[in-house]
Amino acid sequence: MGIQERFSFSNISQMRLKDQYQLDEYVVQGKLSYDVFSFLAFSGTYRIGAEVKNKGNVSYSRFTFDAQASKDINRFELSLRGRYTNFSEAGDENSSKYFRPRAKLENRTKAKRISPFTSYELLHNLIKNKLHKSRFDVGFTRRFGDLHRVGCITGSTVILLKKLPFKFWELITG
Repeated sequence: MGIQERFSFSNISQMRLKDQYQLDEYVVQGKLSYDVFSFLAFSGTYRIGAEVKNKGNVSYSRFTFDAQASKDINRFELSLRGRYTNFSEAGDENSSKYFRPRAKLENRTKAKRISPFTSYELLHNLIKNKLHKSRFDVGFTRRFGDLHRVGCITGSTVILLKKLPFKFWELITG
């Protein structure tokens, strides 16, 4: 595999819906990935988003750096990802930094067009040195040709500092 085949770029748009399917957030991000080996990839992402609020939208930006190891077992893919990310809202000088390990199991159906998955992620605040929350997701992606896919994720996030559950819906298109 040549060096050009190891790089990939993706543009991802998201709409996140909350209770009663109301628009809660929308996001646009660009991601550059590099496959070091067949089982190991590194990537960097820049995200711009807006949370929909009653008194106007709150804009934010974020960057991430990922290292992901994956293993194919028959029609399943098991992956472990470590992510470093920041979070800052427009005009806010108190940005946070997080380490986000995630385990994910994905099943590729025989037709290879629909891929159901489940994942579990921890969010550790590096500034406060505390585990902030955990997230459990279940969803699927549907491929359209070689370059496009649409997905749907539902999950539950538990904020560990307050012990309050929060449910969200996320629609990913790209």
